Amino acid sequence: NDAGLPPEKEIQVELEVPRAGARYVFAANPRRDTVAVIDSNNLSIRTVDVGDKPSFLATVPGSDVALVINAGSSDASIVRTTPAGSVVTTVAVGAGANRLSLSPNGAYAIAWYDSRVDGGIGGATGSFQDVHLIRLGAAAGTPMDVSFPLTVGFRPNGVAFSSDNTSAFVITEDGVSVIRFAQITGPAVAPLVPLGPVSDMGASDVSITPDGKYALARKEGSGLVSLVDLSTGAATTVDLGSPVTDLDLSPTGLVAVAMLRDTSQMVTLPLPLGFTSEP
Repeated sequence: NDAGLPPEKEIQVELEVPRAGARYVFAANPRRDTVAVIDSNNLSIRTVDVGDKPSFLATVPGSDVALVINAGSSDASIVRTTPAGSVVTTVAVGAGANRLSLSPNGAYAIAWYDSRVDGGIGGATGSFQDVHLIRLGAAAGTPMDVSFPLTVGFRPNGVAFSSDNTSAFVITEDGVSVIRFAQITGPAVAPLVPLGPVSDMGASDVSITPDGKYALARKEGSGLVSLVDLSTGAATTVDLGSPVTDLDLSPTGLVAVAMLRDTSQMVTLPLPLGFTSEP
């Protein structure tokens, strides 16, 4: 019997791109300051209140944990979901942060401002040298999440993690800022490792080997390729004689592949032996 009930009202819901966890799918709704949590088993939906204008949501691979930057309140919410419900914690991030990068094991995340894209809801501009390292705590019910403000090189454009989950590498115009998780207990300046001669006019295609030992970089319009030891800062550079138009690492990080479009060549460089002498 519908007598006495108010008329139905259609509610417009505008969700960002959904992200999948293990069982649940998460989607941010900036207009309603919520995250929608969709159960893939029965397609039921619950809404979880987070901060102001949630955007840029990411999930921990293989886990029902979502992180979302609240663009309107300069913080981030961590949403842990089980069949019993969702637990939300909040940590600070920098104003204008618009990227979340997660370590392979999901224990750490870095919130940072990517100046190549919009600065967030309302066009807020973020910091060109500050990021926040988020250390994720225990499972749902006993979270102990914390974030640490860190200063890195100028204008970050990428983040990589070591395969052993002990370190992060923020790729910037100045070089690579190295973050050793065990050493971070508060605000800090991450050591910056320059990228050798390819840093003179800005490096392109900067890659970090999975073990976190080396950075590989080229310079646009140049035949120079540099391999940099991230522990010592020592840089070894080879000149391939023709502009390198693409530079990639193999999945194992044992070989670099350089494309020389002008000469229709592909050059393989074993790491680090390929940088002991010019090919």
